[in-house]
Amino acid sequence: MTLSTGRSASATSTWATSAYAPASPATRRSGAGLAASNPGTEPGQHRYGAAATFDDARAAFALAWQKLAATRTDADYQAWRDHRDWTMWKYRMHDLHLPLPTQRPDGVARCFCGEAITSATMDDHVLGAHRSIEQ
Repeated sequence: MTLSTGRSASATSTWATSAYAPASPATRRSGAGLAASNPGTEPGQHRYGAAATFDDARAAFALAWQKLAATRTDADYQAWRDHRDWTMWKYRMHDLHLPLPTQRPDGVARCFCGEAITSATMDDHVLGAHRSIEQ
């Protein structure tokens, strides 16, 4: 899921169909909120909204999510999980100051698990060996 800030002059709680995050007291004062998107969701399928209260935002989100979820396939959810797991792996590599194969002149790097990986083997390694890792 990719989060980005949005602006709304009157919003106190904002929602999006692929994630829910109420505006914080600081963002309420500034009018900012959060919007989110999922891999597998096409442009035009995103729904955003604002509500005066958390409960109103939650109810609006639930209705919008129900409509969107009816159009999702198992492949869409798998694409989201793959994206999540690959991103978590990439961040762990970065946090441990380990280069990716694309950042090495020879195109070979070592994963934090000790496995040697290349650009050609990286995706299969990440999705095979590091499914649902914790940050």
